[in-house]
Amino acid sequence: MTKHKTSFICIFSFLTIFLYGCSEEKPFLADVNFNSGDFALMITREDQKFWIEDEDLLKKYKDSLYVRHDDGMMLLSIFTLSPPATAGPTNALTLYKDRKVIKCHGGGHFYNIYCSDIIEYATPLSEVMEETELSGKKEDFYSISFDELQNDPKVYGLKLPKFDDKERPYVTRVYLPSVIVPDSLPNNAEGNFTPEDLGVQLYMLIESDVKAQKGSVFANNTESIGYSYTSNPQYGFPLFDSRHHALKDKQGETLAVKGYVFYNYSFIILSETAEEHAYWADFDFSKYCNHAFFDHTPLRNIVDSLLNENNITIDQVVISPYREMSVEQYMSEKTYTLSYMRKK
Repeated sequence: MTKHKTSFICIFSFLTIFLYGCSEEKPFLADVNFNSGDFALMITREDQKFWIEDEDLLKKYKDSLYVRHDDGMMLLSIFTLSPPATAGPTNALTLYKDRKVIKCHGGGHFYNIYCSDIIEYATPLSEVMEETELSGKKEDFYSISFDELQNDPKVYGLKLPKFDDKERPYVTRVYLPSVIVPDSLPNNAEGNFTPEDLGVQLYMLIESDVKAQKGSVFANNTESIGYSYTSNPQYGFPLFDSRHHALKDKQGETLAVKGYVFYNYSFIILSETAEEHAYWADFDFSKYCNHAFFDHTPLRNIVDSLLNENNITIDQVVISPYREMSVEQYMSEKTYTLSYMRKK
């Protein structure tokens, strides 16, 4: 009885500390030097935005403005198994100096604003500012003068798009055939299988061909081809027909291939022009699959043996993680964003 009571008191004390307290931080404006520059503050409370330009007012409340992460509510969410919402209403403080954002703190769920009664002296942002956000392709911004926006004394919080020097909107995604190896691969002429090593070898083979096409690059920054793998040593991988109906043995049990791991490698090539895109459409990627690890003969022999033993005749057998060579091509034009506020 005493043990249970003590445990309850400890848990209750722990919850009390968190549920009624937030992580302490120093005031939002504590380190701000108001002696140089023109300052303004935007308060976002429950998605409602307010504006203050009175620097004397900001100085007066310099030690009274806080943004705090509510650890107690986060802990309550964990204990009650509530979803940890990262969205929800925004609560934040944003400080502007000479029309530029120099400090911002806050977020969505679990953030609170503590601003004393300064909100009573603030003006709704919509009465002071017109907010603008434009998204589009690079050419959609050609008619907009960024210099004019930067020099406009009425423009605040200007965020200019950062254009890539070269855009490569043409995407070629290549899926190599599955690499199928035993769960425990014995030593052989090729050596033991290491998926990372094969990824590096494939990268080196493909890189020279990609570099030969000046308008194309690898999408990934690592010097290796990425892969995923699937393993199920206990149950293996069921066999299906083309309609995804499980194949059964004579006793009515599902046929399965056991003792293998499937590794699937893929990569993306980005190109600048339609001509480069067409080049990759006709490219023979199968030349990269001459490695012994791409030999599917042992797997086919196992599948054929299972079918023959159970008197099954079928044109196509499907194994879920097994993949043939395939190439996808599409356009993915990059979009950019321009945002700012302009005084009315």
